Amino acid sequence: MSDRQRPPQGDKVKIKAVLFFSNIFISALCIISILGYFLMPLWDVKITVAITPELVEQYAPQSESSKDDDSAEAMITDILRSLSKSNFRFELSGITLDTYSFVSAATGGTVEPVKRLIDANISGITASLSDAIHTVVSPLVKSTVSVVVEKVVKKAVKEIISVQDNLDEKTQEALKEMGISAEYIDENVSGVIDAITAEDASVNSVKTEVMNLYDDVIEKLEKSETYGEKFENLSDEDKQKARDTIENTLVNVLNQVAEDDGSINLSDELSKLVLKMLGVEEGSSVKGETAEYYAEYYPSNVAYADEADTEDAAEQVKAKILAAIMEKLDDKTVLQIAEIMKYVGYVLLFTFFTWAYLILKMLIKIPMDNPGIKLKLPIWFGYIPFTILVILPTAAITAVRYGVMDGLMGEGANSAKILLNAVNITFSSGGVFSFVSAIVLFIFSFIYMHYRNQLKKIIKYEKRNGKI
Repeated sequence: MSDRQRPPQGDKVKIKAVLFFSNIFISALCIISILGYFLMPLWDVKITVAITPELVEQYAPQSESSKDDDSAEAMITDILRSLSKSNFRFELSGITLDTYSFVSAATGGTVEPVKRLIDANISGITASLSDAIHTVVSPLVKSTVSVVVEKVVKKAVKEIISVQDNLDEKTQEALKEMGISAEYIDENVSGVIDAITAEDASVNSVKTEVMNLYDDVIEKLEKSETYGEKFENLSDEDKQKARDTIENTLVNVLNQVAEDDGSINLSDELSKLVLKMLGVEEGSSVKGETAEYYAEYYPSNVAYADEADTEDAAEQVKAKILAAIMEKLDDKTVLQIAEIMKYVGYVLLFTFFTWAYLILKMLIKIPMDNPGIKLKLPIWFGYIPFTILVILPTAAITAVRYGVMDGLMGEGANSAKILLNAVNITFSSGGVFSFVSAIVLFIFSFIYMHYRNQLKKIIKYEKRNGKI
């Protein structure tokens, strides 16, 4: 009997049953792939900033005056270095894009999806900023207090040892001999930090803790074998004068960040610092055309703009950021964004079609002899959104971080690597379901197509021999 006359191997009923249950499995993959875009954001970007030693050395203030140990530049650099040693990091809100807005843009033809998308991201930015301010306060205070106390201690020791040559070197030797190291200072500033971060923090409460630490250092000086005698030779008047000088300097510094009643609110002060960085003077308003535009399109958050001239510095920070964003979003810009969103929406709808098409074909072929279908469409296109939104940007950042792009980037490669080692950007997308499903479907297709082709041969044989 020739091959054309020999019946194909396999039980037709069993093969159809395998294909039937396989179609149910494939349908589940299709549904999950589509729903994934709506269960998760289409694109979500998270940013984590770490204060690394390399980042500090690259971007910390550098000037001729920074050589002076008491300069503002030197103080800022020391504080940043202290933060880097503690492995300090904080998160910022990135970008969150939802699938519904893009599908609406593709099917609706209006700017409403743009407004909704921008509004959601503005809310995320302001909430993230508020969280970041509170996250930064504690480690920043610890680093600042440690640096300030260290400078106060060194100044006190310098005055006691009173040598002219190699003063810095002798000071370090004296500190080492007395056991006053950076670790000692770091361990003993906890009382100061508790005082300055307390809800009822005041100039007097912080001053008391700092001076207690100062007195502890002086006690170590008194007990020092090398320098104790020099300290004992000082008159009580000189000792008190030295203490008063330190105390008065401290009070003057604290008064710069204190309210009129002497109270200290660190979160508020940090917000004011951010305001200055944004170019906003305290108490200034961002009302005007921008606020009116924002009020018209974004009523859910208009309170930020309305409260911009209140005494709450944190609200002013939020209002300024909102105003800066809204100044760039005139009607023309919004329409341009809407046009981009429309085309992205078309791509998404096509991706949904590649998966829905399989379900439609399986439904149509249920009553047919061969319920098997071709699986190529989603295998070819189902992975594209996740690849563009997650894999490619992640690969690009990794390539820069590990020097793969050094040849193309030239002199800027090193700076970019330092920045990317400190700023970690992670991407996620609801397209991950479609991506994984496409891979699973590709692997499964070898088994599925074997049974489909086997059934196809059986049906062809039966038709040729008049059995059906």
